[in-house]
Amino acid sequence: MCEKLVKDQQGLTFIEILLSLVILSIVLMFFSTMFIQSNRTNSNTGQLLDATYVAQECMERAIQKTNASAVSCTNHPNYIVEIITTTRDEGGRFIKVVVYEREGTNTKGQLEATLQTIAP
Repeated sequence: MCEKLVKDQQGLTFIEILLSLVILSIVLMFFSTMFIQSNRTNSNTGQLLDATYVAQECMERAIQKTNASAVSCTNHPNYIVEIITTTRDEGGRFIKVVVYEREGTNTKGQLEATLQTIAP
């Protein structure tokens, strides 16, 4: 009986092929969406990491100088850096470094990174 069924089958029907193509396209669509989202997240993480590095570099410069507002952090073409210092009553200085994405010549874009510390 089984041999007769195998001999009678001559291949796949059009419906079977069409159904397998639909299933394959759904799986590929899922994976392509996942890869696109992963690439977007990876790009955003890279920008955040760069901005944090810029903020850390400027923070280190500000801590080393007694007048942190005189620190120059303008050598980063993709970012605008603000350094805010406040003298504390208890002693020391509060230093805050804010990094924005540069849009155009000197226009602040999206906030990318913020670091703050209390320096002696």
